Amino acid sequence: MLDERWMRRPLLRRMLLLLLSLALLCTGCAAQAPLTTELDIVYGRAGDTDLLLDSFRPNDERVLPAVIFIHGGGWAAGSRADYRDMAKGLAAQGYVCFSIDYRLVKPAEAGRPVTNPWPAPFDDCQRAVRWVRAHADRFKLDAKHVGVLGGSAGGHLVACLGTMDTRDNSDADLAGFSSRPEAVVDISGPTDFAVDIAPEGSKDAGWVKVVTQNLLQGKPRDQAAELIREASPIYHIDAKTSPMLIFHGKADTIVNVDQAVRFDAALRQAGRDVKLYAFDGEGHGFGQKANVETFIRETVAFFGRLLKAAPAAQ
Repeated sequence: MLDERWMRRPLLRRMLLLLLSLALLCTGCAAQAPLTTELDIVYGRAGDTDLLLDSFRPNDERVLPAVIFIHGGGWAAGSRADYRDMAKGLAAQGYVCFSIDYRLVKPAEAGRPVTNPWPAPFDDCQRAVRWVRAHADRFKLDAKHVGVLGGSAGGHLVACLGTMDTRDNSDADLAGFSSRPEAVVDISGPTDFAVDIAPEGSKDAGWVKVVTQNLLQGKPRDQAAELIREASPIYHIDAKTSPMLIFHGKADTIVNVDQAVRFDAALRQAGRDVKLYAFDGEGHGFGQKANVETFIRETVAFFGRLLKAAPAAQ
């Protein structure tokens, strides 16, 4: 079963998100424009489950770029509510922002196999990007300028979005829309399941192994070579890989900073647009004032550089 310590980690994640959200809300937003908020929008259906997102749009007549936020939680916890405040903060700076849910992995029990393992969460994230593009007119957004941001498991999923083409193209309504974002911000995301995710000897290594194995359809690593390669963004870097901005704490006991360092090196070797910030003294996330300020400044600049070429008002 999922280690209960993960379920007690929302406080840590919420503290991080609160710091980032409050700071982002104040960055360049001395007089925030009012937002149009829509909650509980259905962007797809998986079996008998509605896939939901929330949207936040400044009251601005221009066509605006979009950013999609993808929560963490070990692929097994968390919700779109985790990033609502940060999405509102960025929306106030001239973006149409979305925070999405995706199917969560449920461990095997009572003879039932793992539910919603890979690729279910990734399929949902790809669908969300394509759905947003397909509904550009509804939200008055620029479908050619869509960014994504995610932390932890969400960091893994946004890195996958930036390195992989659409896996399931069976929905005719979305067939003409790409799932590749124009910009990816990855916070503390794992990128290579062929090695241990947590640092050797970490107090978190046991439960990290459990949630990772659940994601990989309940298979131990020595029986999941094909799944490992399929689910690891480091093995999918190519000429189409999206620009990446990566943040990671050097003292992370959940996802080894080496995951970010090797991913950054592989992206650079392939000639891709990437920048890594590895913060001293920070764990899974970051809370030191200087590092939060760096995160905000660099994220806003990154999205501004890659997404702000939206069409003029019509």
